[in-house]
Amino acid sequence: MTEDRERSNNAENSAQETSGGAVKKGLRVVVAGGGTGGHLFPGIAMAQAFIGKDPGSKILFVGAGNTFEKTSVKKAGFDHKSISAEGIKGRGYLKQLKAVLKIPKGMFESFNIIRDFKPDLVVGVGSYSSGPLVIMARLLNIKTVLHEQNIIPGITNRILSRFADRIYVSFEETKKRLCPKKAILSGNP
Repeated sequence: MTEDRERSNNAENSAQETSGGAVKKGLRVVVAGGGTGGHLFPGIAMAQAFIGKDPGSKILFVGAGNTFEKTSVKKAGFDHKSISAEGIKGRGYLKQLKAVLKIPKGMFESFNIIRDFKPDLVVGVGSYSSGPLVIMARLLNIKTVLHEQNIIPGITNRILSRFADRIYVSFEETKKRLCPKKAILSGNP
């Protein structure tokens, strides 16, 4: 556990360093995903921790934009933007096709959000809406991390684990289900 926390602090510090090695104040973070409280509330707790550590930090939540998500984020005092995204798993063929066809639009919207917000870090907290943001950030060479709250990772985080720089997990058993060398036991905020 101590080694995991040390690796976590090193990852956090590296996200704040500029190319010249100087520490940059006011980290800009996109928290991607949400949809349900299980994904969203740990994301809000992380965002509050970023602000607590550096009040100059700017946090932007991006999700599919359901009412619960938007209301919870606003109530916590953060900005929220929505992208086009729908779940694919467990749906009929027509709904799956509709969801797949939304992916390019969601990627384009993600590009625009990243271009405008200029994040230093994108944190994927799970759910289908985190996919386009994390992948686009990776394509644009922006640091990406995931947080998996469950023992058995969701499909989106399993896919995104290949692209993320670091993966923070709530349970030791989860490490082996993702990319163990990238996984750090952090707990659930």
